[in-house]
Amino acid sequence: MHVFETYRLHVLEAVNALIADGTLPEGLKVDAVTMEPPRDASHGDMATNAAMVLAGQAKKKPRDIAEAVAAKLRAAPNVTEVAIAGPGFINIRLSDAAWQAALEEILTEGVAYGASTIGAGVKVNVEYVSANPTGPLHIGHARGAVYGDALATLLQKAGYEVTKEYYINDAGVQIDVLARSALLRYREALGEAIGDIPEGLYPGDYLKDVGAALAVQFGDTLLAAPQEKQLAEAGRVATDMMLALIKRDLADMGIVHDIFTSEKKLKETGRIEAAIATLTEKGHMYRGVLEPPKGVTPEDWEAKEQLLFRSSAFGDDMDRTVQKSDGAYAYFAGDLALTVDKIARGYDVLIYMLGADHGGYVKRLEAIAAALSDKKVSVDVKLCQLVQLTKNGEPVKMSKRAGNFVTVRGRARRSGERYFAFRHAHAQDDAGDGIRPRQGEGTEQGQPRLLRAVRACARQIAAAPCGHGAAGGGERFRTPRAGAARAAYPSGRACARPPAGELAARGRAGGGIARAAPRHLLPRRGRGGVPWAVEHRPAGRAGPIHSERTSRNFPPRD
Repeated sequence: MHVFETYRLHVLEAVNALIADGTLPEGLKVDAVTMEPPRDASHGDMATNAAMVLAGQAKKKPRDIAEAVAAKLRAAPNVTEVAIAGPGFINIRLSDAAWQAALEEILTEGVAYGASTIGAGVKVNVEYVSANPTGPLHIGHARGAVYGDALATLLQKAGYEVTKEYYINDAGVQIDVLARSALLRYREALGEAIGDIPEGLYPGDYLKDVGAALAVQFGDTLLAAPQEKQLAEAGRVATDMMLALIKRDLADMGIVHDIFTSEKKLKETGRIEAAIATLTEKGHMYRGVLEPPKGVTPEDWEAKEQLLFRSSAFGDDMDRTVQKSDGAYAYFAGDLALTVDKIARGYDVLIYMLGADHGGYVKRLEAIAAALSDKKVSVDVKLCQLVQLTKNGEPVKMSKRAGNFVTVRGRARRSGERYFAFRHAHAQDDAGDGIRPRQGEGTEQGQPRLLRAVRACARQIAAAPCGHGAAGGGERFRTPRAGAARAAYPSGRACARPPAGELAARGRAGGGIARAAPRHLLPRRGRGGVPWAVEHRPAGRAGPIHSERTSRNFPPRD
């Protein structure tokens, strides 16, 4: 049990004793009683608000209750001092034996230490990243990826049944553009001179691999196929390869999703129609003409009768278009399909990690879930501020279509995947952040004190014995096998040190510091991979909508 929870229970025992002897009345609510570190460490090791919480209920002065509780706490094990501060806060100081016992408990329980059952029985879906599969991840996606994964992991630690989900936007205009860009690279792979990439297509060199893959799979036969088939095949191959790149980049940061849900499959299997039918039955759909919104007019607005969702009845700013006058579904219809699918999977809470530019989606996502579940499923949208990229002190706007973006992989290779992930986890999710490539790389000037402390500890850890090996004459490091890693580190985390000769060489080059940073702070140099994905057909579902990770054994990526 956590040391703070242990002494919180001692406080509750003291309260019960005071109730038993008549000092306090019965029926007191103690859920809000906490035991936390004091703001000022000089006040003690921990502090409780018990007297403040109980004063109003007991109709007594907080300080009087604090005095009575403190008298009981002085007899608790390993308590060396109990003092009352302010209006009635109780500060407690423990003996060294208490902390030594806590350390022993931490070492014994390993990664299980601190786990709780707060969320037992509650199913939570955390959707994050969900970048369009039109290219590798760029640094703009990194913050939401790290923040979302950290949040999901914390919820798991608290006992919630968590599913980490990635929504694949594999339907829509962007996939058509991707397919046309891939076909151009396909012709290039067959030896055709394509010249400059036309404006509006993706110009990235990463699509050359897609073109080569199409050439290997089809030879030149795809050129003779109808345009519709060309786009379909090119879009399929390109989407699969881009998603593999994305999974690889996420895996390099230690992020692995449980489920990948396809927008295309949701539409093909009638999820939109199912959502419309449910909302129609509940009386939340109607045909009408929306008034033009104030300010910038949305692309899906038109002065014609459309199928509308009465989202304003659930707190949204306006009703939303589901189906346009020409019969085509609006983008909003995809949100309906995904939500009805998640609710069918039995989630109690839906969490979305979105960029700050998607703030307008908050109320509509809340409205969809409220309408489809009769307000039984709650929605929590976390907005992450956009990453500001600067070069030579000037802001740089990233664009895949312009071919102007910094990839997660490129950035992480320069600074190390673990440090890269830590950097984005340490940044505030609600504040703008400047990422400055190639300026002061590897220096510690201006870094937060916490970050400097972590890196200093990392240098010390690097000197500790752990499994290591060299490949290719010491030029590469290898990760210890999983079994050996678990034996050395109960948390399952592994590190590898370079050979002694290289340590010495680094010491000479680094001004006499003969220690290397641990592997998780260095760019990855060996082989690795991304999780295998298999088709997943939940009971009663028509078609492979979801794919999920089934093994931590990764195939090679090179």
